[in-house]
Amino acid sequence: MRQRVKIVIKEEIVRELYAIAGEDAVQTAEPMKNHTTFRVGGPADYFVAPHTEEEIRKMLRHLEQMEEYAACGKA
Repeated sequence: MRQRVKIVIKEEIVRELYAIAGEDAVQTAEPMKNHTTFRVGGPADYFVAPHTEEEIRKMLRHLEQMEEYAACGKA
């Protein structure tokens, strides 16, 4: 049986992410299977694909202030 994951999207966080990376770079409840090699993974509350190195730096500084986060990318 599939387990459902409850996602709570906070508009304040979405606005902050938009300010850092732009609206086109931010998605909510994004299935991680769309971004993994083996096409597995449930929805991420917030998914951000920054365009520049500066946006990545700003995003990481912002994430450090949050209680819980996971940052991942191509290795």
